[in-house]
Amino acid sequence: MKTGSVMRWRTAGLLLAMLIIVGLPYVVTLQGSRDTERAAEWVTRSTEVKSQAYRVAYVVHDSEAATYRLLAGDVDEATRARAARIGKEVSPLLRELRRMTRNNPDQQALMGSLASSVNGRLALTNQALARLQRGDSAGARQSLRDADDLFGMNTQIAGIVQIEDGLLKQRQAEATRQSFNGRVVLSITALAQILLLTIIVITSERQIGRRQLAETREGRAVLRSQLIFQAVREPIALFDENLNSLLVNNAFSELYGMDPGQRSQPLVQIGDGAWSDSVLLQRLNDVLLRDRELWDYDMVQRTVDGVDRHVVINARRLQQHDGGTPALLLTVSDVTTRALAEQQVNELNRQLEGKVTQISDVNRELEAFSYSVSHDLRAPLRHIAGFARKLEQHLGDHVDEKSGHY
Repeated sequence: MKTGSVMRWRTAGLLLAMLIIVGLPYVVTLQGSRDTERAAEWVTRSTEVKSQAYRVAYVVHDSEAATYRLLAGDVDEATRARAARIGKEVSPLLRELRRMTRNNPDQQALMGSLASSVNGRLALTNQALARLQRGDSAGARQSLRDADDLFGMNTQIAGIVQIEDGLLKQRQAEATRQSFNGRVVLSITALAQILLLTIIVITSERQIGRRQLAETREGRAVLRSQLIFQAVREPIALFDENLNSLLVNNAFSELYGMDPGQRSQPLVQIGDGAWSDSVLLQRLNDVLLRDRELWDYDMVQRTVDGVDRHVVINARRLQQHDGGTPALLLTVSDVTTRALAEQQVNELNRQLEGKVTQISDVNRELEAFSYSVSHDLRAPLRHIAGFARKLEQHLGDHVDEKSGHY
């Protein structure tokens, strides 16, 4: 009971260890993959934020540069379109940049300042374009100069980029730390796997050695049992559910003349019909099918040597340990000599009973004769005894020793 409990706990421990060393690397690898994806997303997001900030600055500066070209007299549709970009593209770009930085309060504060500066520059740029259309080049140039002096945005753009660079470094450091932790866990897990595999190999080798030793002992035990089985002088045989021979000893083979090279033979064909008795076969089938036992079944069999033998048969069912079909164990005892001796003893008993009867008759005749003799001599003996008493009285004191004796 204690050994079985220890084995169960040992098996449960090995299974738990295997689950940990197999599942933990998977979890760590999965977490590392997720962290890598998250880091890649953050890098991409930082790049997009910086790109968006630089695009806002580019659109504003490009529109202002196009306005300066218009002041210089370079008037064409492309330059006019570039000058008008600030009013069409800046607002959507600012909204997208605000959305991308909504999780960072510092960047939101810079976004507010950047939006104010961009809107101020937008208003002054539109004012410069309006004055230019009226022919007031000096006023337009002053408006552009005021936009650059009053509403600077390079500081805000640099601040947003700097914050994003700082966040990127923090995320890269966190990703590096997590990657290092993952490598440490994987290394520990690999060592645990090596240790567990070593334990499994050692345990398996021990189990294999014990199993081989047990198989060797079992083989020796089987060999000894076979030697004992073959050395038993009483005929013994083992049959399957169809009464086909599985194993017979030498005494059984010699008694019924079986061929040692023929491994399986039906019972009814053994001994040239010695087992063809229908009643016996039915009893043996009942032993197999109904788990009954056959004890001391007497019968006379004519064996292959032509001799009628008086045998006693015993049979019982054997259930195999692996749950297979049952087998029939059959033993035969040759009691021919005992039967002949019993027959002789019975004959002598009958003769003795006849002698005893004769002696009894003679005794009865002697008793009758004695009875008759005793009754016929009783009266004369009484007369003689009376005469002797009277003679003794008559002689009196003259009786000598010899007379007294008679």
